Amino acid sequence: MKFDRKPIWIVFDYFGVIAVDEVLQLIGQGADLAQNQQVEELNKLKDIDFETWIDTSSSVLGVSRERAKSLNNPAQNHDTRLVSYIHALFSAGFEIGVASNSYEQSLHSSIQQAGLSDVVTMIVSSQSINAVKPDPVFWEALIMQTGVDSRDIVMIDDSLQNCEGAGDAGLQSYHYTDFQSFATDCEQLTGVAYA
Repeated sequence: MKFDRKPIWIVFDYFGVIAVDEVLQLIGQGADLAQNQQVEELNKLKDIDFETWIDTSSSVLGVSRERAKSLNNPAQNHDTRLVSYIHALFSAGFEIGVASNSYEQSLHSSIQQAGLSDVVTMIVSSQSINAVKPDPVFWEALIMQTGVDSRDIVMIDDSLQNCEGAGDAGLQSYHYTDFQSFATDCEQLTGVAYA
């Protein structure tokens, strides 16, 4: 992947990049397009409480309430190598953000549980801005929150469609498929090696 310049902000998708677990099999790869769209619309609602969100998402995905709740438990399977590398990137002076099509309460809890609260300085959720990736409105809000030129941001996402949307909005993007490839490519971009 070629980049225009070294970024100021490195922004990670959460579910699918930092946290990889069975929720991705239901929301994303395993859910059909209609289910994905319904969950995305649900994630944009600002005035919905977590229990209502669980009830509705379990119905949409066709799983029990308990199953939906367990899938949104902040004790996710975090890639500890990536969490460590994110800390190294932050220590090297990069601003770290998270941008996700997820329910905000679950996202904040998950970031804390992963041990990233002290390095993630910006969180953009579909719920907080009433738009989902790859909608241009999502990227505009992200750019505005960083306060930098869009070319000074690199978006790390496991969805090629979201990477393309970020690129269309002027951000640099990286399609995340596995940690080792990412660590190699990120070191070339940032000069920060995974230790």
